Amino acid sequence: TQITIPYLLPDNSNEGTLLLMDASGRTVKSYQLSNNSGSLSIQTANLPRGTYFYMIESFDYKSAKGKIMLQ
Repeated sequence: TQITIPYLLPDNSNEGTLLLMDASGRTVKSYQLSNNSGSLSIQTANLPRGTYFYMIESFDYKSAKGKIMLQ
C-alpha cells in the first residue's frame, strides 16, 4: 500500500525535505526532495494505523501541514 503526495517547492529552491509525523508531532520518517516540483510515493505497509501529518521544509520555507489517515 502506498500514498502519493504532490509537492511544489519555492521558485528559488530545488531541494527540500518532506517530514512525516505521527499524531503527537514526532517525526516518523523524512524524505529528501530533489526537484522543484513533483510527487513522492510513500510506502505505508510498515506504518501503524492512525493519523499522520506531513510538512515540507526547504531552507526558510515551511509548507502548511497535510493530513493522512491510515486505516
